[in-house]
Amino acid sequence: MAQRSEISFQDGSWITHGLALGGAVRVVLAEAAEIADALRQAHGLKEGATQIATEAALAALLLSAHAKGRERLTLQLALVVPEARFIGEIDADHRFRGRFSPSRLGSEIDPIDLHGLLLAVKHDEDREVYRGVTAVEGTSIAGALRVYLRDSAQLHGIILVDVVVDDEGRVTRAVAALIERLAPQEGYESLSSEAFAANFAHVEGQDVDRLRELVAGNLAGEPIRVLDRRPVFWGCSCSRTRVLDTLAGLGPEELRAMADEDDGASVDCHFCNAHYEITADELRSMAE
Repeated sequence: MAQRSEISFQDGSWITHGLALGGAVRVVLAEAAEIADALRQAHGLKEGATQIATEAALAALLLSAHAKGRERLTLQLALVVPEARFIGEIDADHRFRGRFSPSRLGSEIDPIDLHGLLLAVKHDEDREVYRGVTAVEGTSIAGALRVYLRDSAQLHGIILVDVVVDDEGRVTRAVAALIERLAPQEGYESLSSEAFAANFAHVEGQDVDRLRELVAGNLAGEPIRVLDRRPVFWGCSCSRTRVLDTLAGLGPEELRAMADEDDGASVDCHFCNAHYEITADELRSMAE
């Protein structure tokens, strides 16, 4: 594929994969301002919650680069400092959905001093393929992701993140990159661990200048060869049909009890906040 001088688009959210330095390094660039702001609006996020939720969404997009075929990637954060929970999922069609709680953390929260656990899970259409857990110990989400890639995925790489939230709380910029050293392959240049560290170990997780270089399509002064670029959409797979299928699994006795005692059922999607009302007659019909 021909090289491009610009690997970024102004509108929408994207995941771009490319090679640099003669194929010795893989670059994954995630741009997610649109879906991050959709996440903010869906759950009414305020102040520090928006910052951490956006960084978590970017981490999910970067990890999805290691999903294969029809696999989907789920990233969960269980934080104790601050007390917060995140779950984000990106499927094989690059639809993203997520949830973050609580909606407000306060401006005093330090996004580079988090404590808790990070869980990454890959699923195919029938089963769980992989599960990795990493402790988050006094670091940012980007820092926790670096530890995960090193210890769980056995990858040698660095993470760069840039998130901007304006005075009205909207996400106006959300960009992250994974720069990963690839194992030697025939027909491609190779880079030793020592050489990779010498070139990139000094780069911190918030190196905005390096991210600008990547968005412009260059790494270390050399062009990035784009392999794939795909849009990412905010989208939830919930539907009234799925809700009915889930309720049907409760069995006829439970369905009749819900119809008689509660006069129906109310179901809210935790990801998109869609609300579904199921009537007592519908429950009794399913029970039959």
